[in-house]
Amino acid sequence: QSWAEDKLSNCPSGMPEPFWHSWLAWWDLQASLNEGAYSAMGVAILCCACVLVPVVGNAVVAFQALLSITSVLACVVATLRLFGWMMDLMVSVILATCVGLCVDFVCHMSHAYVHARDLSQLGFDC
Repeated sequence: QSWAEDKLSNCPSGMPEPFWHSWLAWWDLQASLNEGAYSAMGVAILCCACVLVPVVGNAVVAFQALLSITSVLACVVATLRLFGWMMDLMVSVILATCVGLCVDFVCHMSHAYVHARDLSQLGFDC
């Protein structure tokens, strides 16, 4: 306490009370991002499973879509870890964007695949 009082006595007059900065708030943010990112990916996959099965109407295609989504997310996380990126605000934004894009793309492609007509009836030779 005497150390702090000594430092305060040497402070400019415009600074009546000390301002203490702690990195603990930053560490708490890091821990929250680290825990929250992976749990959010899990919740997104579960919600996607609950929506895909009734919307697509085909359990096999819904399972393949979930497998694709999980694989894309695993590859992105593995690539970020491979390059040595730590979980911070930028990586959490990247993961949130990745979840949104891969769920959106895979769900639309699965729905279009199941509900597409046979192109040979339209005169296309495929």
